[in-house]
Amino acid sequence: FWQLTKPQPVVVPEWAKPVKSPPPNPAFLATTARSSTIRASFAGLLKSARSIPLKYLATSMALSPDGRQAVLADVDHSVRVVDLTSGKEIHALSAHTKRVRALAWSPDGKYLLSAGDDQMAYLWNAKTGEIAGAYQNPYAIYKCAFLPDSNHFVTVYGEFLKFWTVGQDTATAIAEAPAPIDSLYVTARGEVVSGDNSGTLTFWDGLTGEMLARKTRNTENRTPTIWNISSTADGKLLIVDSDTNWLWDRSKDAMT
Repeated sequence: FWQLTKPQPVVVPEWAKPVKSPPPNPAFLATTARSSTIRASFAGLLKSARSIPLKYLATSMALSPDGRQAVLADVDHSVRVVDLTSGKEIHALSAHTKRVRALAWSPDGKYLLSAGDDQMAYLWNAKTGEIAGAYQNPYAIYKCAFLPDSNHFVTVYGEFLKFWTVGQDTATAIAEAPAPIDSLYVTARGEVVSGDNSGTLTFWDGLTGEMLARKTRNTENRTPTIWNISSTADGKLLIVDSDTNWLWDRSKDAMT
């Protein structure tokens, strides 16, 4: 971790490992690591950290676009929305019948998306807590994400991606990666990027599901699993986390 206000490293406490769902608000950080506590810090990383005790075990988390609310997956299969300023629960959303593995918040803040082992993805009205859509998948869903327009999203099961439009019951497209997908990222211009356990990074058109590019990084005859994908603040480079971290420059179509 680096302090946001000063270019100095700070000591990372045990509760901050690992960090889930990097927030879009650069002055705010919240973490949960399969525990009954949310750790939150406002405007100055780790300087004003606070704990928000929960009455349940949270296994996954996503932050609202303004970084003031969190949606969490409970071990009882419910989805809960918590205000990180007051610590109060806003909604307890019940629909899933098995473990919830993936959560996402639409960029415009209007929708929540939850998905999991019951093969279902549910779209929720973030303000009212009502179900806005239900989307069937053939297998357990491990990843989900919204596109920047908040009107399209993608779900992942195994090596397959399903591309959806809000309000439509059937998928727009289905695409297949070379191997089971372990990481998912959506760029600011709407490209969906998947990373799999063959060490392959695949770029997809978020609206059509068309494959745009595919790159594999071999390291000493090994193909390490890509565990996470993020980007630099300006969006120019992708940060790829596997056995070692590497950067991908999409404009040059090359590793840096």
